[in-house]
Formats: sequence, structure tokens, C-alpha cells
Amino acid sequence: MVEDTISQSAPIVNENGLHYVEFEGQIYFSSEEIGRQLGYRQPLKSINVLWNRNQRELKGYATGIKLMSVDGCLRETRCFTEEGVYILSMLAQTPQAREFRAKLARLLREIRERRMTLAREAGYRQGREEGQMARQEAARLVWQLGPAQKRRLRAAVRYRGLGLGREALARLLRCHSREVSRLLKAARAL
Repeated sequence: MVEDTISQSAPIVNENGLHYVEFEGQIYFSSEEIGRQLGYRQPLKSINVLWNRNQRELKGYATGIKLMSVDGCLRETRCFTEEGVYILSMLAQTPQAREFRAKLARLLREIRERRMTLAREAGYRQGREEGQMARQEAARLVWQLGPAQKRRLRAAVRYRGLGLGREALARLLRCHSREVSRLLKAARAL
């Protein structure tokens, strides 16, 4: 039927009644769903006629997906990417084509916005967790410091606030610059 095949069990249905399949970031619509939304009496047959007439133009936008049928079996179905759906809806001569393109555009915008929100939330959580881990590591470092090193830490922070560099701090605190770096790292993390 189609060169590429994706295994999928059931389509997703949105609030407008559009059935679609989401796989690896792509959104696919079955031939039957496209035909139904375009208002054809025989949706699958009509889309197959459009496919056969415009196969060269649509070939890169179609794939075979195994969808769960009414009888519970997986059946390979020709599905189209969003670009293919737009092309099919422009080729269709039905009154519902314009309305379907508008519904499709809204659906795709909603999916992208949902993905952006999820990505932002995941990034925020990850940043928060990394920050918490850094603070815990800094607290662990501070707990390991002896009384003299804690005094050096307070002095290093105070002098750093005055604009002194690492080498100047090392001379003032009478320690190695690597020790000053470690102290400042712990202070920054806290």
C-alpha cells in the first residue's frame, strides 16, 4: 500500500471531533477521516480517487499506519501528514473544505501550544531540580568546611563583594587560589 508503515493502536479525538494520530512529533489523519471531514458520501473511496489523480504531488505526504478497526484488529490505513491534508483539502471540490481547513489550522495550533507549554514546564522543572541539587551540593561543601575555612568563606564573600579578584583574595586570606575558587563556588551555589 504505502512505503512507510507506522504501528499505532488508536487515533486521538479532539473536541471538534477530528480523529488524528500523533507519532514522533508528526500529526497524521486517515484517508477516511479526511474524506468524512470534507463531506464526501463515500469518504475513503473519494480520497483514494484524489490520491490516484494526484499521487505524484501527495506521495511524500502519505504513510501507512496500523490503526485499530471496529472489530478490534489492526488494519493498515493510508494516512496523511498535515501538509498532505492541506493539499487534499485544496484539491477537494466540497463546500466543507474551507471549514475543514480552518478546523485543521485551529487543531494544529492547539497541539503546538500544548507542546510548547509542556516543554516550558519540563524545562522549568529540570532547572528547578538542577538548582536544588546545586544548593544541596553547596550545603554539603559548607558542612565539610572547618571553622577556619568558614571564616575564610565569609571573608571571601565580603571581599568579593568589594570587587577583588581571585588572586587578590588568595593573598588576603593566605591560601591558594584554588581554595578561593572552591569557597566562591560554594558561596554562589548557596
